[in-house]
Order: sequence, then C-alpha cells, then structure tokens
Amino acid sequence: MTARFKSKAAPSAKKLRGGYYTPAPLSDYLCRWAIRSSSDRVVEPSCGDGSFVRAAAATLGAKGSVTAVEVVSGELERARQSIGQVRSDVQWRC
Repeated sequence: MTARFKSKAAPSAKKLRGGYYTPAPLSDYLCRWAIRSSSDRVVEPSCGDGSFVRAAAATLGAKGSVTAVEVVSGELERARQSIGQVRSDVQWRC
C-alpha cells in the first residue's frame, strides 16, 4: 500500500503545524466585508505571513487599530517587515 504514495511529497513544516496562507484577494474581500468602521479594532490571532494584517490596515486607514499574534517568531518577523512599510503602528505579539 505505501508504494502507491511513493511519489507524494512529504508535508512541509508549515503544513505540519497547520499553517495555511490566505491569498491577498480573499483577505482584502473579507476585511472589507467584516470591518464596519474606520475606528474598529482588529485582532489577527494567527497572522502567519500577514495577509489579513495588511488587508485590515488598508481597510481601517489611520483611525483603527490592528494587533497581530503569531506563535512562530520567524513568521511574525517576516510579517512585521512586510507590513512595517505600509503601517508602523500595528501591535505585534508572539
């Protein structure tokens, strides 16, 4: 039976820990749908590569607040670097 799956690639470390990344168009759409006011507060409990953080920051503008949480410090740092150019006041938690 195992020979049948011989060509299947081994799962990546991201997949093994449950890391699934949302494409930017979907994050943008969901944030536009969910955020009702420019003064809303958004908490992203598993920010990964920052897709929802970027979308929320863009949707909120300058008045709202965004807090991003990630358990993998390397992912958090990559997200922070990519979003810091867009918005510097995101609160980051690891």
